[in-house]
Amino acid sequence: MSDQPQNQTPPAESKKKRHKWPWILGGLAVVLIIIIAVVATSGSDDQQTATNGSNGDPQQAQQQPPPEQEQAQEQAEAGIGQPVRDGKFEFTVEGVERAPSVGDDAVMTEQAQGEFAILTMTVRNIGDEAQPLSDTDQYVYDAAGRQYSADSMAGLAITGNDVFLNPINPGNSVTGKVVFDVPAGTELVRAELHDSAFSDGVTVNLE
Repeated sequence: MSDQPQNQTPPAESKKKRHKWPWILGGLAVVLIIIIAVVATSGSDDQQTATNGSNGDPQQAQQQPPPEQEQAQEQAEAGIGQPVRDGKFEFTVEGVERAPSVGDDAVMTEQAQGEFAILTMTVRNIGDEAQPLSDTDQYVYDAAGRQYSADSMAGLAITGNDVFLNPINPGNSVTGKVVFDVPAGTELVRAELHDSAFSDGVTVNLE
């Protein structure tokens, strides 16, 4: 009996697998392109807004000074009777008077080399702690730009003018006189007031 060859069924061909990664990469590329386009558009809008300013006028936005500069300009233009601030003090110059001497008696009388320019001012403590006021930190200038320092002895000769000896508490105000010995007839144009020797100071026009 001869061996009959057995019919063998050929193995079924495996179905070709479809790779999904090209589609995934394509989708990611599309998403990335969309994100880049959105970011670029948003950045362009922000730049245009910053250039044009809030009212869409680039020239006006460029000319508008920052708040700090506006405040400094306002203080630089302040005059007699207008309050200005430096550090913890708010100064208001009430007026300037002239006298050849100061003092109420022979013991406490000071004679000027030229004439005394007496600066009356009110000082308010706008800080949160007590601080003394020194007359030696205050200056006046003439039209030629020359600086004059205070005469402390002449200031003490004025009765009741002891505001430079006691600290000023927060919220309190004091009125005192700062005395300057200047050549007779000197035209004083501005005062430079400081809350301390280390402050920037603030200017008051005296003209």
